[in-house]
Amino acid sequence: VMTDFLGGESVAGGQMKTTYGWNDGGNGTNSSGFSGLPGGIRYLNGDFYSAGSFGAWWSSSLDSSYAWYRYLDNYGESFYRNGDDQRSGVSVRCVRDADFSPIQGCTNPAYLEYDAAANTDDGSCATLIVNGCTNPAYLEYDAAANTDDGSCATLIVNGCTNPAYLEYDAAANTDDGSCATLASSCVSPTMDGHTYSVVEIGDQCWFAENLRTTTYLNGDAIPAGLSDGDWSSTTSGATAVYDESASNLETYGRLYNWYAVADARGLCPSGWHVPTDGEWTVMTDFLGGESVAGGQMKTTYGWNNGGNGTNASGFSGLPGGSRYSNGDFLNAGYFGYWWSSSPGGTGAWGRSLYYDYENVTRYYDFQRNGFCVRCVRDAE
Repeated sequence: VMTDFLGGESVAGGQMKTTYGWNDGGNGTNSSGFSGLPGGIRYLNGDFYSAGSFGAWWSSSLDSSYAWYRYLDNYGESFYRNGDDQRSGVSVRCVRDADFSPIQGCTNPAYLEYDAAANTDDGSCATLIVNGCTNPAYLEYDAAANTDDGSCATLIVNGCTNPAYLEYDAAANTDDGSCATLASSCVSPTMDGHTYSVVEIGDQCWFAENLRTTTYLNGDAIPAGLSDGDWSSTTSGATAVYDESASNLETYGRLYNWYAVADARGLCPSGWHVPTDGEWTVMTDFLGGESVAGGQMKTTYGWNNGGNGTNASGFSGLPGGSRYSNGDFLNAGYFGYWWSSSPGGTGAWGRSLYYDYENVTRYYDFQRNGFCVRCVRDAE
């Protein structure tokens, strides 16, 4: 039946032989898919013979005292029928039983449609298996995967993953867009044993408390404890505490004449400086201008006669008063004065807050006056 299907014994052999392995150019086309190789024979006397040039296969049919077999050789395209002694050894092929019941389905296990019960492929194999994590609740999730391979390991934790933002969540591994508020880049500096609170106002980083150092940046002492006469006559840097009171030092920090502000040895920590007149203006402009900035700069406590502010800016301005050029201490609880590093007229520019106004006053005053000092971070 098979050889008839291939066109008969005279031509079937070439279609049944493999395209390799046959001696003397005897390879075939194997267009049938039979893949016949020249396996040789073992004769009834025990000899092995003709491997490479002869291939034979038993049938299950007897021929008198012999049995029928088919064979190929390397000389032509024929498929021969012959009988031989049953003690000869030739190759065997199997054919499916005639009563085989086909079960249609996908018989290729590389496809999702694979049916282990199927024995006859019906062309339903369509979707190649792609292994991976198929659970979208895990970081390892692979949208292309259609077969879970157990690689899901890390549950997704949504949150802000950028540490530059206040909403940063160290436990999050998947950003959910909740990062909204950039954290302040201001870092509190330390000088003369004190670490200062800081606040970011616009693009500037300011001290949120008054300077209290007793030394210049290079470690030289700033003259302190001057009498009224010495204070009023000095043309060098000097510092004082309002009424020389320890409690006022804790509350208001120290007062400095402008000579200390202008001293080349530096009054602020490294990376910081006393703000220029222009830098003060940048800050008050950011707060809406001098006419309204004061209420945002004053603390919510400490100002006499109901003069407290909102401190919406975080500047935390307290009414630390001043030491006038004649040595007198005046106006603590009512006024706050701060130097700039900019000279002006016969004096230097400063800023002041008042208990009974919401504005910030810009003015220049005598360089011997003792005012509070704030530091601003150097431009990067």
